[in-house]
Amino acid sequence: MAAVGEPSQIENFVFFDLQTTGLPRRRDMPCITELCFLALTRYQLTLTDLSQRAYNKLLLCFNPRKEIDEQASSISGLHRHSLEELKPFEEQTSLIHQFLKNLPHPVCLVAHNGNRFDFPLFLAHLKEWQQMIPDDILCADSMVAFRAFAAEAGVKGRQSYSLPKVYARVFGQEPPLPRTAEHNCNNMLEIIRETSIDKFPQWCDAKAVPLCSITPIY
Repeated sequence: MAAVGEPSQIENFVFFDLQTTGLPRRRDMPCITELCFLALTRYQLTLTDLSQRAYNKLLLCFNPRKEIDEQASSISGLHRHSLEELKPFEEQTSLIHQFLKNLPHPVCLVAHNGNRFDFPLFLAHLKEWQQMIPDDILCADSMVAFRAFAAEAGVKGRQSYSLPKVYARVFGQEPPLPRTAEHNCNNMLEIIRETSIDKFPQWCDAKAVPLCSITPIY
């Protein structure tokens, strides 16, 4: 148990990724087309024997009710016609909340470039439909973590920290298309287990912030 005044150790890491109708533009904000939560306890995250796989997963696709950018479709493999019969995001929020509520707490969402994209967009969608995120849900950006670990290792020079580029530096090639939300969550997990499993949980303990403290994208 954490001492009084000290932050509690994160018990559940939820790798999180969104696919959308496109990138944010001033007068055309994207809609979420796919969401994946891949949740592992602290113990499960550190397992090297992957035959002991045990995790909780939520994977949802949504009807965005708008056109999907051609480039976004080529990356995600999602097209508007294949989503038209599905429920929109606002009709699935109760399921999203219940999934997070059922996990052992404290819970930390982990997304790559999450501070600039996934977290503020997710919160904007919830805000639009008067949904609140619990104060005890934390968040951390794996891109920020990988940059910090590279700096600690003395890596010099400019290099891309996009998820495909980091994956390629670790495993020798970029992950194939389509890059679904679930694939991206698995790729984050693979990179962490390969390169930084001894320090990533502790980094999140120190650096994670309440998700509700992030400013929505609109």
